[in-house]
Amino acid sequence: MIMGDEGEFWRDVHDARKEKRAANRDDSAALLRDAGIEHLRKDGGGHLIVRGRDGTVDFWPGSGLWRLRGSTQQHRGVRKLIKLMTPNAQGEHPAANEQNKE
Repeated sequence: MIMGDEGEFWRDVHDARKEKRAANRDDSAALLRDAGIEHLRKDGGGHLIVRGRDGTVDFWPGSGLWRLRGSTQQHRGVRKLIKLMTPNAQGEHPAANEQNKE
């Protein structure tokens, strides 16, 4: 591989990852909205503040990283976040029980 080709390859990889993070930001916000979970948008959608009955979550949808405020434990995935913030039919949060097991 010629050096110029390698540089072009990594530029393409960088651009593709940038596009993926942008798509994650849009898709994650839509999934939260569809689940009826209110959130506050910061940094042009790069940081979402999600408030629920069990506390406030800082969520970075580009990477999928989220953290319950007051905790140092990091989690990933908008679907896991939705599961935490959505009560089941008995009003319980099934993901909260899972977190206590970790």
